[in-house]
Amino acid sequence: MDEIFKDNPISISIIDYLGKIENGVGLLLSLVVGNDTYELGYWFNKDGHFRIIPEPKLLERIGVDDIYKFEYINEFIYFIHHSLPDTDKILNEFLK
Repeated sequence: MDEIFKDNPISISIIDYLGKIENGVGLLLSLVVGNDTYELGYWFNKDGHFRIIPEPKLLERIGVDDIYKFEYINEFIYFIHHSLPDTDKILNEFLK
């Protein structure tokens, strides 16, 4: 994604399902970059909208005060979303 994540293994895992929030689903995720672990909230819906709420130490690592100012935000969102197991199934489970 950029020099900060370069040459580091990166993985995403779900810590908790927060459930339905408005017209989408909220998740609590764990992001592991090399030997460092970060937590972040992730919300998404069927219309392709999303929100990320990272912990402050992740913002410090990538050098921004707002995750949406991150130069590689689109790639980061893509990585997160496509690291999750069957997002359609998650949406269907909580948005019945």
